[in-house]
Amino acid sequence: MIQRIQTVWLFVVAVLFLLFTFNPGAWTEGFQYETELSIATKTVNIVVVLLSLITIFSYKNRKLQIKLCGSIIALTILSIILTASVFLLSPGEGVPPTADLAEQGIEAVAHLRWDFVSMFYPVVSLIFTVLAIVAINKDEKLVKSLDRLR
Repeated sequence: MIQRIQTVWLFVVAVLFLLFTFNPGAWTEGFQYETELSIATKTVNIVVVLLSLITIFSYKNRKLQIKLCGSIIALTILSIILTASVFLLSPGEGVPPTADLAEQGIEAVAHLRWDFVSMFYPVVSLIFTVLAIVAINKDEKLVKSLDRLR
């Protein structure tokens, strides 16, 4: 059923991953420090967006929807791990954040902090995917109970 609540949850997952793919970053003292996500991380994020949309439109096959949501959860966890590795391998304390700042004559020591708003997108997406699975299971139980009444 395309008008069900799991459609909303999965659409929010797709939007959050699009935002996360194109807005990763960390903050230094007063400057935004753009860290480039790896190609693998971007690919995983785009696959999550596509799987979310495919899951929305496969509403007639609820068992497939549950399997696709499981795949979304696995890929979300992979994306979190890949993103964390990018930020952990970024320059740490005492390293200028970008060459551009050095060229501008700005002396800045990089105290790398994550942009917590964008870093929580995958975690929130994980929660919304679990909520979608719960709603799909509820629909499946409803259909099975109606089949018993016939």
